[in-house]
Amino acid sequence: VIPLGESQTHTLPAGDGDFVKFTIETRQEVLVNVVSNFLKPAITLYTENHSQIASTTDGFFEQAPNINEVLEAGTYFVYAFSQDGSAINSYSIKVDASEPLAPGPQNLSATLQGSTAVLSWDTLEGAASYNVYYGEMSGGPYTPFSAIATEGQPPLNTEQTTFSLSGFPSEYPIYAVVRAVDAEGVETYPSNEINFQVPLAQD
Repeated sequence: VIPLGESQTHTLPAGDGDFVKFTIETRQEVLVNVVSNFLKPAITLYTENHSQIASTTDGFFEQAPNINEVLEAGTYFVYAFSQDGSAINSYSIKVDASEPLAPGPQNLSATLQGSTAVLSWDTLEGAASYNVYYGEMSGGPYTPFSAIATEGQPPLNTEQTTFSLSGFPSEYPIYAVVRAVDAEGVETYPSNEINFQVPLAQD
């Protein structure tokens, strides 16, 4: 059993795996993170009935850093294992839980008008404004490395349900999401992600 918010240190013998159990009393956003100085175990999240919810591995070589899911009240298990079966001398695992955010805006889309991308989305009840995020990687982080819009670095705030982004290099993939912001400044979850590329200028 792992208490919420506390880090535990484990070892994994070759070919072995660890199960840790945690319980949440109400619907919560749960973040399961593992840290290791060298070889990092993969982790899979299961319900109490052993139904898989999520995993940090796709079964090949890519591995996400953690598991982040909104879960209903109940008991859950995390299974930590080495993908290639080798021993892991030491790793730490931590489960954090927090109140889930409100759902984000829906139906985000982008329309190109020359070299400008016009983003639009549905109005979200209770929103005082919206934060527009963009970047160069699908799924985030929405922090541009080199393709910075003329409008500035994200987040870009607006009270409208449209926003224009310009100044990107041609044929360069840009990914964007929008989060609503309430009167207290609390953001929602992100909208759906969209992507676009500014076409080459015609001679």
